[in-house]
Amino acid sequence: MWLLLRRLISDRNSWLPELTSLFFLLHPLVTEPVNWISGRTDLLAGLFVAAAFFVAHADEFKARHGRGFGLGFCLLLGGMAKETALMAVFVLFVSAFWPGSPFYESWRAHRRSLCFWLASAVGVYLMLRTGGSLVRDAGLVSAVAGAHDAAQISLFNKLAGAVRALGFYSRKLVWPFPLNLAIVEIQRNICFIFGLIAAGGLLVLVAIRRGVAGFWVFSAFLFLAPALLVGVQKMAWTPLAERYLYLPLFCLSLALFSVLENKRLLWQKCLAVLLLPMAVISVQRTYVWQS
Repeated sequence: MWLLLRRLISDRNSWLPELTSLFFLLHPLVTEPVNWISGRTDLLAGLFVAAAFFVAHADEFKARHGRGFGLGFCLLLGGMAKETALMAVFVLFVSAFWPGSPFYESWRAHRRSLCFWLASAVGVYLMLRTGGSLVRDAGLVSAVAGAHDAAQISLFNKLAGAVRALGFYSRKLVWPFPLNLAIVEIQRNICFIFGLIAAGGLLVLVAIRRGVAGFWVFSAFLFLAPALLVGVQKMAWTPLAERYLYLPLFCLSLALFSVLENKRLLWQKCLAVLLLPMAVISVQRTYVWQS
């Protein structure tokens, strides 16, 4: 993330990239994927997504210089680490039509070439994932079994469940407390209201399509979309989990960076002060996970 932020910032003397990187690093929501061994897939996916964004951002994207191959390769590795990383394909595609996005200028003159590399990454991923024996793919078998069990749920209940999951995760991204080890019950009515508000906000962002911060917020919810599907289709033994917020939080950190870049230095100092209690809470959560 730090390298990506250093490439995005205009003031090379600013400490904002370091502060934003620490904000993401010390955020209490990332303690689950960091401390839980099964969460290593989120860390790998985040690494390759950040690498893909780093490669995609250039003053002039030249696929013939290997950037196109590097972009596709990073996306492929991210998808092999965790399926949600492939949402970066949609993020980069949307950026070509989002004026003000950090990749807009890079894409404008080379859209066909870049779309080719995006499609190639997805195609190779699908061949690798489905080319072998599906019986040995435990993740895919589990997802199919869960989707089969969820087929008995009505469409209305599935939509309501997706809205509640959206509300739950939206609230978590804004106010992560209380932190959970195993999410069994949620406040269904409150989460449903938050979900409707979040859905309305996303529609406004799509209609406006302006600003870097708005683009990163929309990207965060694109990365969140698979988590909604998991919750509705019962495709995992944990339909709701904080670790699903790792990539959305990554994008929200980039949105925070975009907002503070044009603010007074006082706001950056406030962020620096906020890092201390975040670090204390994250250390406490680390002891909880290790106990």
